[in-house]
Amino acid sequence: MKVLIKLTVLSVLFFSINLSADFIGSGENITTVSKVKYAGPDTSIVLQGNIIKKIRPDDYIFRDSTGKIKIEIDALGWKNMTVTPDTLIRIYGKLGNGRIGNVDLVITRVEIIETGSQ
Repeated sequence: MKVLIKLTVLSVLFFSINLSADFIGSGENITTVSKVKYAGPDTSIVLQGNIIKKIRPDDYIFRDSTGKIKIEIDALGWKNMTVTPDTLIRIYGKLGNGRIGNVDLVITRVEIIETGSQ
């Protein structure tokens, strides 16, 4: 009976840990646009910079100090926030399986670091 209780407790703990798998703590790896092109599909990416242009409803041009990249952010990624080209943001996403030579960066979360009006 004690073994069954221990297994039940361990199972609950194991599944609870897996449910919080998308948490990114202070050890997040912020990379640069210039390094993204060397990353493989399904690589998690964190970038810091500015969105400088909207090119389609969910497609934008993002810029950091090393270059520019096309990104995709849907309404869920925005979480009802508004940014301008002067707003410093951090974006979290994943590289998709884009065509050869094309980077497909899908953003799942946007954080405002600093607004441009300061």
